[in-house]
This record gives sequence, structure tokens and C-alpha cells, in this order.
Amino acid sequence: MIECEGNVWVNVWGHWADADNEHIEDYSIMSAFVDIKASSALLNALTTCSNPHDYKLPSYQETEMEFKSSPFILDGWIYRREQSLYLDELDLFSGSISYPPYSVGDSFAKKFGLTESADQRIWAINETKEAVLLSEIWANEPPERRDTEVRNGNRIMASISFLQRMCLELGQNLVIEVQIKRRKQYSSYKSESDDEINYPPAYSKVYLFSRDGTLRDTTTSYRIGQGLSKGV
Repeated sequence: MIECEGNVWVNVWGHWADADNEHIEDYSIMSAFVDIKASSALLNALTTCSNPHDYKLPSYQETEMEFKSSPFILDGWIYRREQSLYLDELDLFSGSISYPPYSVGDSFAKKFGLTESADQRIWAINETKEAVLLSEIWANEPPERRDTEVRNGNRIMASISFLQRMCLELGQNLVIEVQIKRRKQYSSYKSESDDEINYPPAYSKVYLFSRDGTLRDTTTSYRIGQGLSKGV
């Protein structure tokens, strides 16, 4: 979460990597809307799952992963457009930038009156022009060695106040999964056997965000938003 211009923003979907020499951390965040009645059961089920790779939160209109039978409603809302890089693939200075950015599903954009900026980086409410979702894509300069990791990422974040409004009007909670994996990048002249560091499997944490601005897991809750009511 970050704070900007008096509002709190949270990543709702994305993948990025951070590197310090040979040590790398991979981050992954996904989210979906779930029926309030079934949200606690889903939180408990995903939290107790022994392998986070055994499940996946759906992207927008990922029908094989969504559920549509009440109260078992699970709706994806973020997706990534399919688009070829064309000539950008030949650009030596493009690094590892992952294009295009993530996007909001059409039905959600229509329901909440959202318009995307020309550069696909900002989603704003039509009536107020208030930015409520921001897309970020980045990559550092190509390293001197080919076997060196490039810091790069592609993610979309939403303002807490807008997420509260979405939960209120949809009558749903937002389930958010965070995965962090640590690994080591081995150079061409050094094998894995040369180093005894053994990194643990990916760490996974699942949260529920609700209309009252509460973010909680199975044991703890955090108040990060303001109280909302119908008509606000």
C-alpha cells in the first residue's frame, strides 16, 4: 500500500521482480470479487491450501475459473489485453518491459463510469475526472551480462475509497492473494551446486477487503479505509 495525495492505494493485480545482485524476489498479486456470504469460507479454504499453485483467482471473463452459482460467486475484474510488441521486440533499449498494461473489464468500467487515458495508464471516473486506478510498467536498463536479472514489473493499483465503493455497490468483498518467492540467479560460470542457499517455496497470503475499509486475514483485521454508506 502507498499513500498519495491524501488517499491510500493498494495493488490489486500484477507481477514484478526485484533483484539485488544474484538474489531475486518475485511478487504476484491477484484479486477477484466474491459473494459476501461465501467470502469467509473462501478465505479459510485458500489459506489452508497446502500448495498455492493448486488454485488461481480468475481474471476478467476467465470462465473456467469463475463461479456464477449463488452464493458461490467469484468474478474476475482485471485482465491483460493480448497484443504483440511488433517492432518493440527488436528495440535494444526496451529492457524487459511487459506490454500492454493490465486493464479493467468492460462491464466493470461501464458500471462505474470509468474512462481509460490514451496511454492506458490511468482510469478515471467520467463525472469527476478523479483517477481511481493506475497502471505501472517498468524495467531497468539491460544489464551488461545476459545472465543478470532485470528489475521489471507490470501492475495496477486502485484507491481504497474506490474499492470500498465497488464492494458497496456490487454487494461483494474483494479477495486478494499475495505471493512472494525468493530465488537465486546463477551465472553461466557458476552452478547451483556451488551455493548451498536453499530458498523456501513461495510464500502466499490471502486477504478479504470489505466495504467498511477493513482488510483482514483469518486471524487479524486492519482498518485502512473510511466508513461508507449508500448514497455516499
